[in-house]
Amino acid sequence: MPMFERGNLMVAFFAIIANLGPPPLHAQGGFIDQSAAVLALTAHAVPLELIPDMDYRYQLLSDEHGNNVVARNMLYKSIGDGDAHLGRQRSAIVQLLNRRAMVSYEVGDTVIVPTRYDVDFRTYSPFPVVYNGGKDFDTLIILDKTLQAFAAYEGGELVRWGIINTGNPAEAPTPNGRYNVTWREPNRVSGHNAE
Repeated sequence: MPMFERGNLMVAFFAIIANLGPPPLHAQGGFIDQSAAVLALTAHAVPLELIPDMDYRYQLLSDEHGNNVVARNMLYKSIGDGDAHLGRQRSAIVQLLNRRAMVSYEVGDTVIVPTRYDVDFRTYSPFPVVYNGGKDFDTLIILDKTLQAFAAYEGGELVRWGIINTGNPAEAPTPNGRYNVTWREPNRVSGHNAE
């Protein structure tokens, strides 16, 4: 069983990749359904070699009367292959990929949507599924401030990835560097000490 599923974090190295400007992604426009996100992250787990390539397309939200609710329902039908209920379930993945809650989309917005939904969540990763530079580490976690995403590797193989929110580059930037995690706590709140 992979280390992350067991919750046994032994030693992790954090590599924060440099970012010269603010992240290009928009902050979440509302809250993402965390239960749906957990289901999306854990569904359809397959061996690494069976993870397929993924294609994406742009979808413009539109309605001839300018109604945002109708435009979102048309999107649900589109990603649900004609079934709006299935589209609402699949929208958890769309929300994570776009870093934006569906309720915040309006007519004229463009959404990036995958061409498949019946796959292991690692298929959607912006990181490689095998990272040769991580093969010598039991656990390696990479935080990319430009992508605003993390990748968790065990022995160089992608176990999980997800979105992050690093510090505001103008006010409290997350420092670049490599960090060793030597302890773990069930509830930890990190703060920024202004001097």
